[in-house]
Amino acid sequence: MRTLFYVHHSLGIGHLVRILQLADAFVELGPVCLISGGEFPETLKINKKIILKRLPPLDMRLDGRLENTNSNSSPEMILAERSGLTTKISADFKPDVLIVEMFPFGRKKFRNEIISLIRQVRSEPNSRILCSVRDILVTERRNQSEFDRLVARRLNKYFDVVLVHADSRFVGLEKTYSAYGDINIPVHYTGYISRPFLAQENTREQRIIVSAGGGRVGRTLLRTAAQSFARIKAETGLDMLIIAGPLAGNGLFDGTDCPGLTIVPFVRGLPQVLARSQVSLSQCGYNTFTDILQSRVPSILVPFAAENENEQYFRAKLLQESGRAILLRESALTTRCLIKAIFRAQETDTTCRINLDGVEKSRQIVHGLHVHG
Repeated sequence: MRTLFYVHHSLGIGHLVRILQLADAFVELGPVCLISGGEFPETLKINKKIILKRLPPLDMRLDGRLENTNSNSSPEMILAERSGLTTKISADFKPDVLIVEMFPFGRKKFRNEIISLIRQVRSEPNSRILCSVRDILVTERRNQSEFDRLVARRLNKYFDVVLVHADSRFVGLEKTYSAYGDINIPVHYTGYISRPFLAQENTREQRIIVSAGGGRVGRTLLRTAAQSFARIKAETGLDMLIIAGPLAGNGLFDGTDCPGLTIVPFVRGLPQVLARSQVSLSQCGYNTFTDILQSRVPSILVPFAAENENEQYFRAKLLQESGRAILLRESALTTRCLIKAIFRAQETDTTCRINLDGVEKSRQIVHGLHVHG
């Protein structure tokens, strides 16, 4: 089975990390090609068996506008170039299966290149096209109901199956997608896609781990944690490891040097690092969510929140309501509330009752679709 993945990440790297986990598992079933449309962090490792095709990157600003930071070409020129590249990649690779991440639930600015790619794959006999989507969607667009109905029409027209990478017992797609009943193709819940993790007895070190995914939209959290460390250390006795992320930028931690505070851009095996720590202080993106669940670390969540971006808050609130985490608003983040939250988090029940086996289930579903139709 020849599998082609398409992914474009913009504000963070969560979408890319999730698709890389899938692609890595699919190499056991045959050749795998991955089309990536965002900046590809050099810190991310990729299986050498995966054929990586990097499109000219385009960034998405917080206001939704596209931005090209790598050349003088306009975003419109880059989009036209990318559309031709994606169809050529597909024509050369000849996939049996195409898995498109997030579209049509998102990535509407890239719809032309994605639809052209889908049409090219459809020209191959017996090809299958799947939509890969996370657990929770953004629900605060101005024309949300109209947009949701358009998504259903595109799903029914272009796709064979929807893979929802979630546990429906925790949250169903219908909670954040109003046109769920209009979908006429099969929808499969796979469980959450999680990073490799070797469960073992760990001695938790006297430290708090602070992280914000790729770091691009977590600067307030990271900076506040660093500036609060001296008081946190004095009252809790915990050291602090801040994992800034590959996209955090420079100058964020100027003037925050303090014994017991360590700042690094990236760590490998984050779930294992969390499992050996007393508390996690983080945002609540998809991958962070699965990392804290499988590591069973007491957690404080400060979800990213901007205009039309309520996905992380929705997920964090569900976790708080289950008794698993402490939720804080970024706009109200202070040293005192952080200290109180650290003590409260250490009293939470960290048992994981959510299905995190999404990689294997996704592989089984796709392979079955390829073999049996």
